[in-house]
Amino acid sequence: MTYGLLGSVVPAVGVAQVVYTGISSSIAVGKVSICNKNYNPARIQVGYKEDGSDDIKYFEYNRIVNFGESLETGNIHLSESTPLIVRSNQEGVNFVFYGESITDTQNPVKSGIFNQLISTDKTVKTLYQAPVNSKATVTLTCVNVGVEKALANIGISDSDSTSFDSSEYLEYLVEILPGQTYTRPDIKLNAGQSVVCASSIGSNLSFIAHGQLSYVLSVDDVSIVGNLGIGTTASSTARLDVLGDVSINEGGVSVNNIQVLSPEGGFNIGITSSYFGQNAGIHTVATGPVRGLNFLGIGNTFKYNPDTDVVDIDTGDPSGVSSDDRLGCMFLHYGGFQRNLSIKSPQKFHEIYSHEDAAVDIESGVEVSIEKDCLLVVTDKDTFDSFNNVVGQTNLLTSIGFKDNIRTAFDATVNMDAARKVGYVMIPGAFQDSIACDIEEGVTVSVGDFCVLNIGGTGASAAGSEEAEEMFDKEDYFIQQIG
Repeated sequence: MTYGLLGSVVPAVGVAQVVYTGISSSIAVGKVSICNKNYNPARIQVGYKEDGSDDIKYFEYNRIVNFGESLETGNIHLSESTPLIVRSNQEGVNFVFYGESITDTQNPVKSGIFNQLISTDKTVKTLYQAPVNSKATVTLTCVNVGVEKALANIGISDSDSTSFDSSEYLEYLVEILPGQTYTRPDIKLNAGQSVVCASSIGSNLSFIAHGQLSYVLSVDDVSIVGNLGIGTTASSTARLDVLGDVSINEGGVSVNNIQVLSPEGGFNIGITSSYFGQNAGIHTVATGPVRGLNFLGIGNTFKYNPDTDVVDIDTGDPSGVSSDDRLGCMFLHYGGFQRNLSIKSPQKFHEIYSHEDAAVDIESGVEVSIEKDCLLVVTDKDTFDSFNNVVGQTNLLTSIGFKDNIRTAFDATVNMDAARKVGYVMIPGAFQDSIACDIEEGVTVSVGDFCVLNIGGTGASAAGSEEAEEMFDKEDYFIQQIG
């Protein structure tokens, strides 16, 4: 058993008998209770043997227990394989050892019996010194195994007996009669500190240090040189390795060999989507660091540029993402078919936003089919009104908040072509006299055949070139006005 009653025995008269032996990789902490059921007074002994020796070291030595009386020791600490020995000079005396057995596998130095020595004079001796990197909780047991009264001195030193001074006594000239035991529990030692002892000249005192060690760090800030493994041996690349599942190193934080936090900060999140039907499987992002976020449908894929920390919209152009594709000062409607499309169940309904001056093209070699009971609608739109309020209609980049509200300057070349038919610079009509739409120096804005650029609800198209030329020539329109 490992808790409660650990062992009991009624030893034969004068026979040293084992009542308990320490369990492997454990420390037992418990008390011995002695009960005399014999009419005669009994002399009892409680001790231990170490390293297979027949020599008994005593916690109690020739203590008298009268009929009907009981005696209980303080806590005794036993490491693995250490036998607890009891003996009585009378029959009918029972010994009970009770407490608990605790696993003790992490400590490089095992808890239990730390040391024992015999003192016969006043020379200060080191009974026990706490090991490096440890903390020790020590119980000191002193038994007079002589035939005369003895005096004991007990102290605690910051090093060993050589550095002990008169300011460090715990007990001074404690009187211990023959067969009596003195116990001092719960002595705290930091690494390198010692329990020291001495006795009167001609004495015969047995001192035992026993207790528990701890190698757990308990400081606010911990600096570790090298690798630390918790529950496992740390790998050569992991500064902190927890059960082999979590590692922290120069490459960030990894869980089950999947990086979740990069050294630059931010979490890597993998997203996987599926596109069923035509072109199935083309919109997929592998698990791992996100480099693209796909929409269900054709084109329009977010792309992240790690060099510039810019998120763009990939239009599907083989040339990749360019300044033309960015959400700058305009929003673009696609007005053509560049790949095969079948309008069918379950979608059944497709709508294209266009303009009366714009065209909807089907590229050469592309086939668009509309199955029975399905519908393709081309809707003319003069304004971009996907949001339900005027401000929201101008705030596509952040539809909530005002981090990046309307932009009214072309700072990069824009080419509206066969794919990008209808564009909007979303200046609400009520504010067109107060804010201008500018084209920065060196920037070109071109509107291709049958394409339309709406600026605050006013359209410019190649089909109406005179109107467009007139609009772009209005100097006061492109210079901001106050008032």
